[in-house]
Amino acid sequence: MPEIYLTQSQLDRFHQHCQKDPGGDLVQTLTGKGDQALEVEPLSVMDKNLTAPSGDKHDYLRMPTYAWPNPDTPDGQPYLHRDGEPGPHINSPDYDKARMSKMTSAVNRLAWAALATGQEKYTEHAAHLLYVWFVDPESRMNPNLTFSKYTPGDKPPYATGVIATHGWVEMMQAFAILGGYAAWTDGLAKGLHQWFTDYLEWLQTSPQGLAEKGLGNNRGTWYDAQVVAFARFTGNDDLALRVLRESCLKRLDEQIAGDGSLPKELERTISLSYTLMTLKGWAMLALMGDRLEFNLWHWTTRDGRGLRLALDYAGPYISRPGDWPHQQIKPVHAGNALFTYRGAAQAYQDPSLLEPFTHLDNNTIAAEPAMVLFP
Repeated sequence: MPEIYLTQSQLDRFHQHCQKDPGGDLVQTLTGKGDQALEVEPLSVMDKNLTAPSGDKHDYLRMPTYAWPNPDTPDGQPYLHRDGEPGPHINSPDYDKARMSKMTSAVNRLAWAALATGQEKYTEHAAHLLYVWFVDPESRMNPNLTFSKYTPGDKPPYATGVIATHGWVEMMQAFAILGGYAAWTDGLAKGLHQWFTDYLEWLQTSPQGLAEKGLGNNRGTWYDAQVVAFARFTGNDDLALRVLRESCLKRLDEQIAGDGSLPKELERTISLSYTLMTLKGWAMLALMGDRLEFNLWHWTTRDGRGLRLALDYAGPYISRPGDWPHQQIKPVHAGNALFTYRGAAQAYQDPSLLEPFTHLDNNTIAAEPAMVLFP
């Protein structure tokens, strides 16, 4: 199993830390989340009430996150866009978004609980969830997101919604953890390898995939992160390196302003949230670059713009979100940026990047894997 964005030595150190402190906040938090995930029943795209316009229920179906029914029409069409405000359909059983998110979260939690405790019950359940969603011919999702931005009343082709699977970058790391256990059988491994090989092909050739690739905001960043992560998982390091060298460097140049801000994210109603989300994508790309001896952390344009500049711009507002000089209509959860900034602090050997997190609750921080992964 290839390394994704964490090294095997990091995972070994994490496991050893948990074994030395089995009653600590970290282990208790991870086992608690793992035990909750054990209660998650296998989920499938076949469970939704509706069927994609293709007529194939195996096709993933999702509405745009911020779509709202038109109050002035009987059928709610055409739908309206309210940036930063998830529509009432968001967790509807008619669509696949909620169940895919639940499956992804459960697999991640089970993998980390297994790494913390070594207990096979977590890996066995994770393997079962993955088999049902990706491998079993009766229940598997087709490897495409053609209908990931389906809106009732609109005609095909539908807009791109590849951002829907950005959480799978973290799931690839969960795969790397699970690959060390007996539940990761040859059949499951081959099935997942084939699924993500096919999905990579779709990402690089479909109208929706190519449209996402061309976006200059967080979605373009997470497109690259997905392609690199899936390429790493399937053993296609040539593709991963090509994306890092050709796409990521150009994207950094286009996304980061002279002051370190990300102008495309500043246009949003939750601009600090989107800025931090984008920086997490960049941190994962930089960590995956490290695995391939490609240093994205220290790359800069001729006028000095790079990832460090963007991290420095957003960092102070993690602990002072009220001072953020742009629109942010929702609270910001600072803990979500901990992984990004601890990874960056280690890469730059600069603990000053962690100063914003000194204001967070110590118990919350102690229960975060990043505290051990990036000491």
